[in-house]
Amino acid sequence: MEQEHSACIKRTQTDFPKALRGGPGFTRETAWKILIKDRAAVSFEYLVLGRLNLGEPYMQSLVEHDGRYYDMHLIETEHGGERYQVEQWFDITPYFKAL
Repeated sequence: MEQEHSACIKRTQTDFPKALRGGPGFTRETAWKILIKDRAAVSFEYLVLGRLNLGEPYMQSLVEHDGRYYDMHLIETEHGGERYQVEQWFDITPYFKAL
C-alpha cells in the first residue's frame, strides 16, 4: 500500500513543511506529526487524509502513548480488487497539549 501511494506521500510530505512532518502514517511509529497548535489542526488532519486518497475513514480513536497523543483513523480501501483495512496515524501532541 505504501509503495502504491509513494508519490502522493512524498508530495504531501514536501507541500506543508511548516505544518507537517513524518509519515507515511501507517503505524504509530511513522505517524504524521501535525505541528499546528490551534483548531486548524483538525481540519488539516482531514486535508492530509483526503490528499492521500486511501479512502474514507470509518473510525477514529484518540490514543495516548508515552505522553504523546495520536489520532488513529481506520480506513477501508481497495487494492487489486481486494478490500483492506489500513490505519492512518497522526501525532497531534502540540494541538492536544494546547487545548
